[in-house]
Amino acid sequence: MDHNHPLASIIVVTFNSEAFIERCLESLSQTTYSNYEVVLVDNNSSDTTREILSHYSQTYTILKNDENYGFAGGVNRGVAIAKGEYIVLLNPDCVVTPDWLRHLLQPLRFGCVGATGASLLYPDGDVVQSAGGSVNNLGFTKHYHYGETFNPKSKILSVDYVTGAAFATKRDLLEHA
Repeated sequence: MDHNHPLASIIVVTFNSEAFIERCLESLSQTTYSNYEVVLVDNNSSDTTREILSHYSQTYTILKNDENYGFAGGVNRGVAIAKGEYIVLLNPDCVVTPDWLRHLLQPLRFGCVGATGASLLYPDGDVVQSAGGSVNNLGFTKHYHYGETFNPKSKILSVDYVTGAAFATKRDLLEHA
């Protein structure tokens, strides 16, 4: 076991994702973090998603569901076969940078951090869609940095929630929740 780089299981749930899954998987192949696996969970796609995924069967684990279990059900099925100390969720329309996983996992090494999320950018790559958010005492939410120009030198924020589009946590936190 590499204690400096514990195994991270990246779970990508797909359903009729042919328009963008290949770009996501190609970006994942450039990940510089040295110890990860990818678990692709297809929720019974009726387009060419399954055919596209089959091209990655030598590199990634693929689970082809016979029905659509929804996002949460797909995630649960992926977690059940994942081997990593870290569980990472990634939406199939996300394109990641080479060092994304290292940055996403680093804060989890501290005991007081339960989950991390990425800064999500709109397709132009310059404008922030989400960087986590807060919930006020009336239950209203606010995305941090929404609509702002992305600053790669932004500090890590303590937030009330992160989006599930690019999210990481420790397996033991999921198992004891």
